[in-house]
Amino acid sequence: MSSVTLVGIPDDKKRVEVQVGNHIVITDHKKENGGMDAGPSMGATFLAGLVACTASTLRGYCKKHQLPMPEKVVANVELDDESETVTSVTFDVVVPTGFPENRYKALIKAADYCTMKIWWLHPPEFITQVSSTQD
Repeated sequence: MSSVTLVGIPDDKKRVEVQVGNHIVITDHKKENGGMDAGPSMGATFLAGLVACTASTLRGYCKKHQLPMPEKVVANVELDDESETVTSVTFDVVVPTGFPENRYKALIKAADYCTMKIWWLHPPEFITQVSSTQD
């Protein structure tokens, strides 16, 4: 089981610090939204994980098949205007000039093997519990 632990929420800011293993991840809001812009937003951090997972999967595919690495992977999010829920995430994989076009479909298929994407094919149950500290 993987674990992520809240480290701190400074009272006067919107920044949140979370410990992931030996690392501290800082998320914040833009200054115009009351934050200090000390880190990416929570949504941007989530998307960064998706892009990193997709890029890592693509790297493995390209290495295995001795293909040039994609130059970048961009995630574009579409939101429902009323509910502000995510309706789609489009990944744009930019390959270098000369990348074999006959490998495009296989590259797309490889990108779909990202573990984070697979997690969301069957959304998990979210359970929130409350407990108190023991003195």
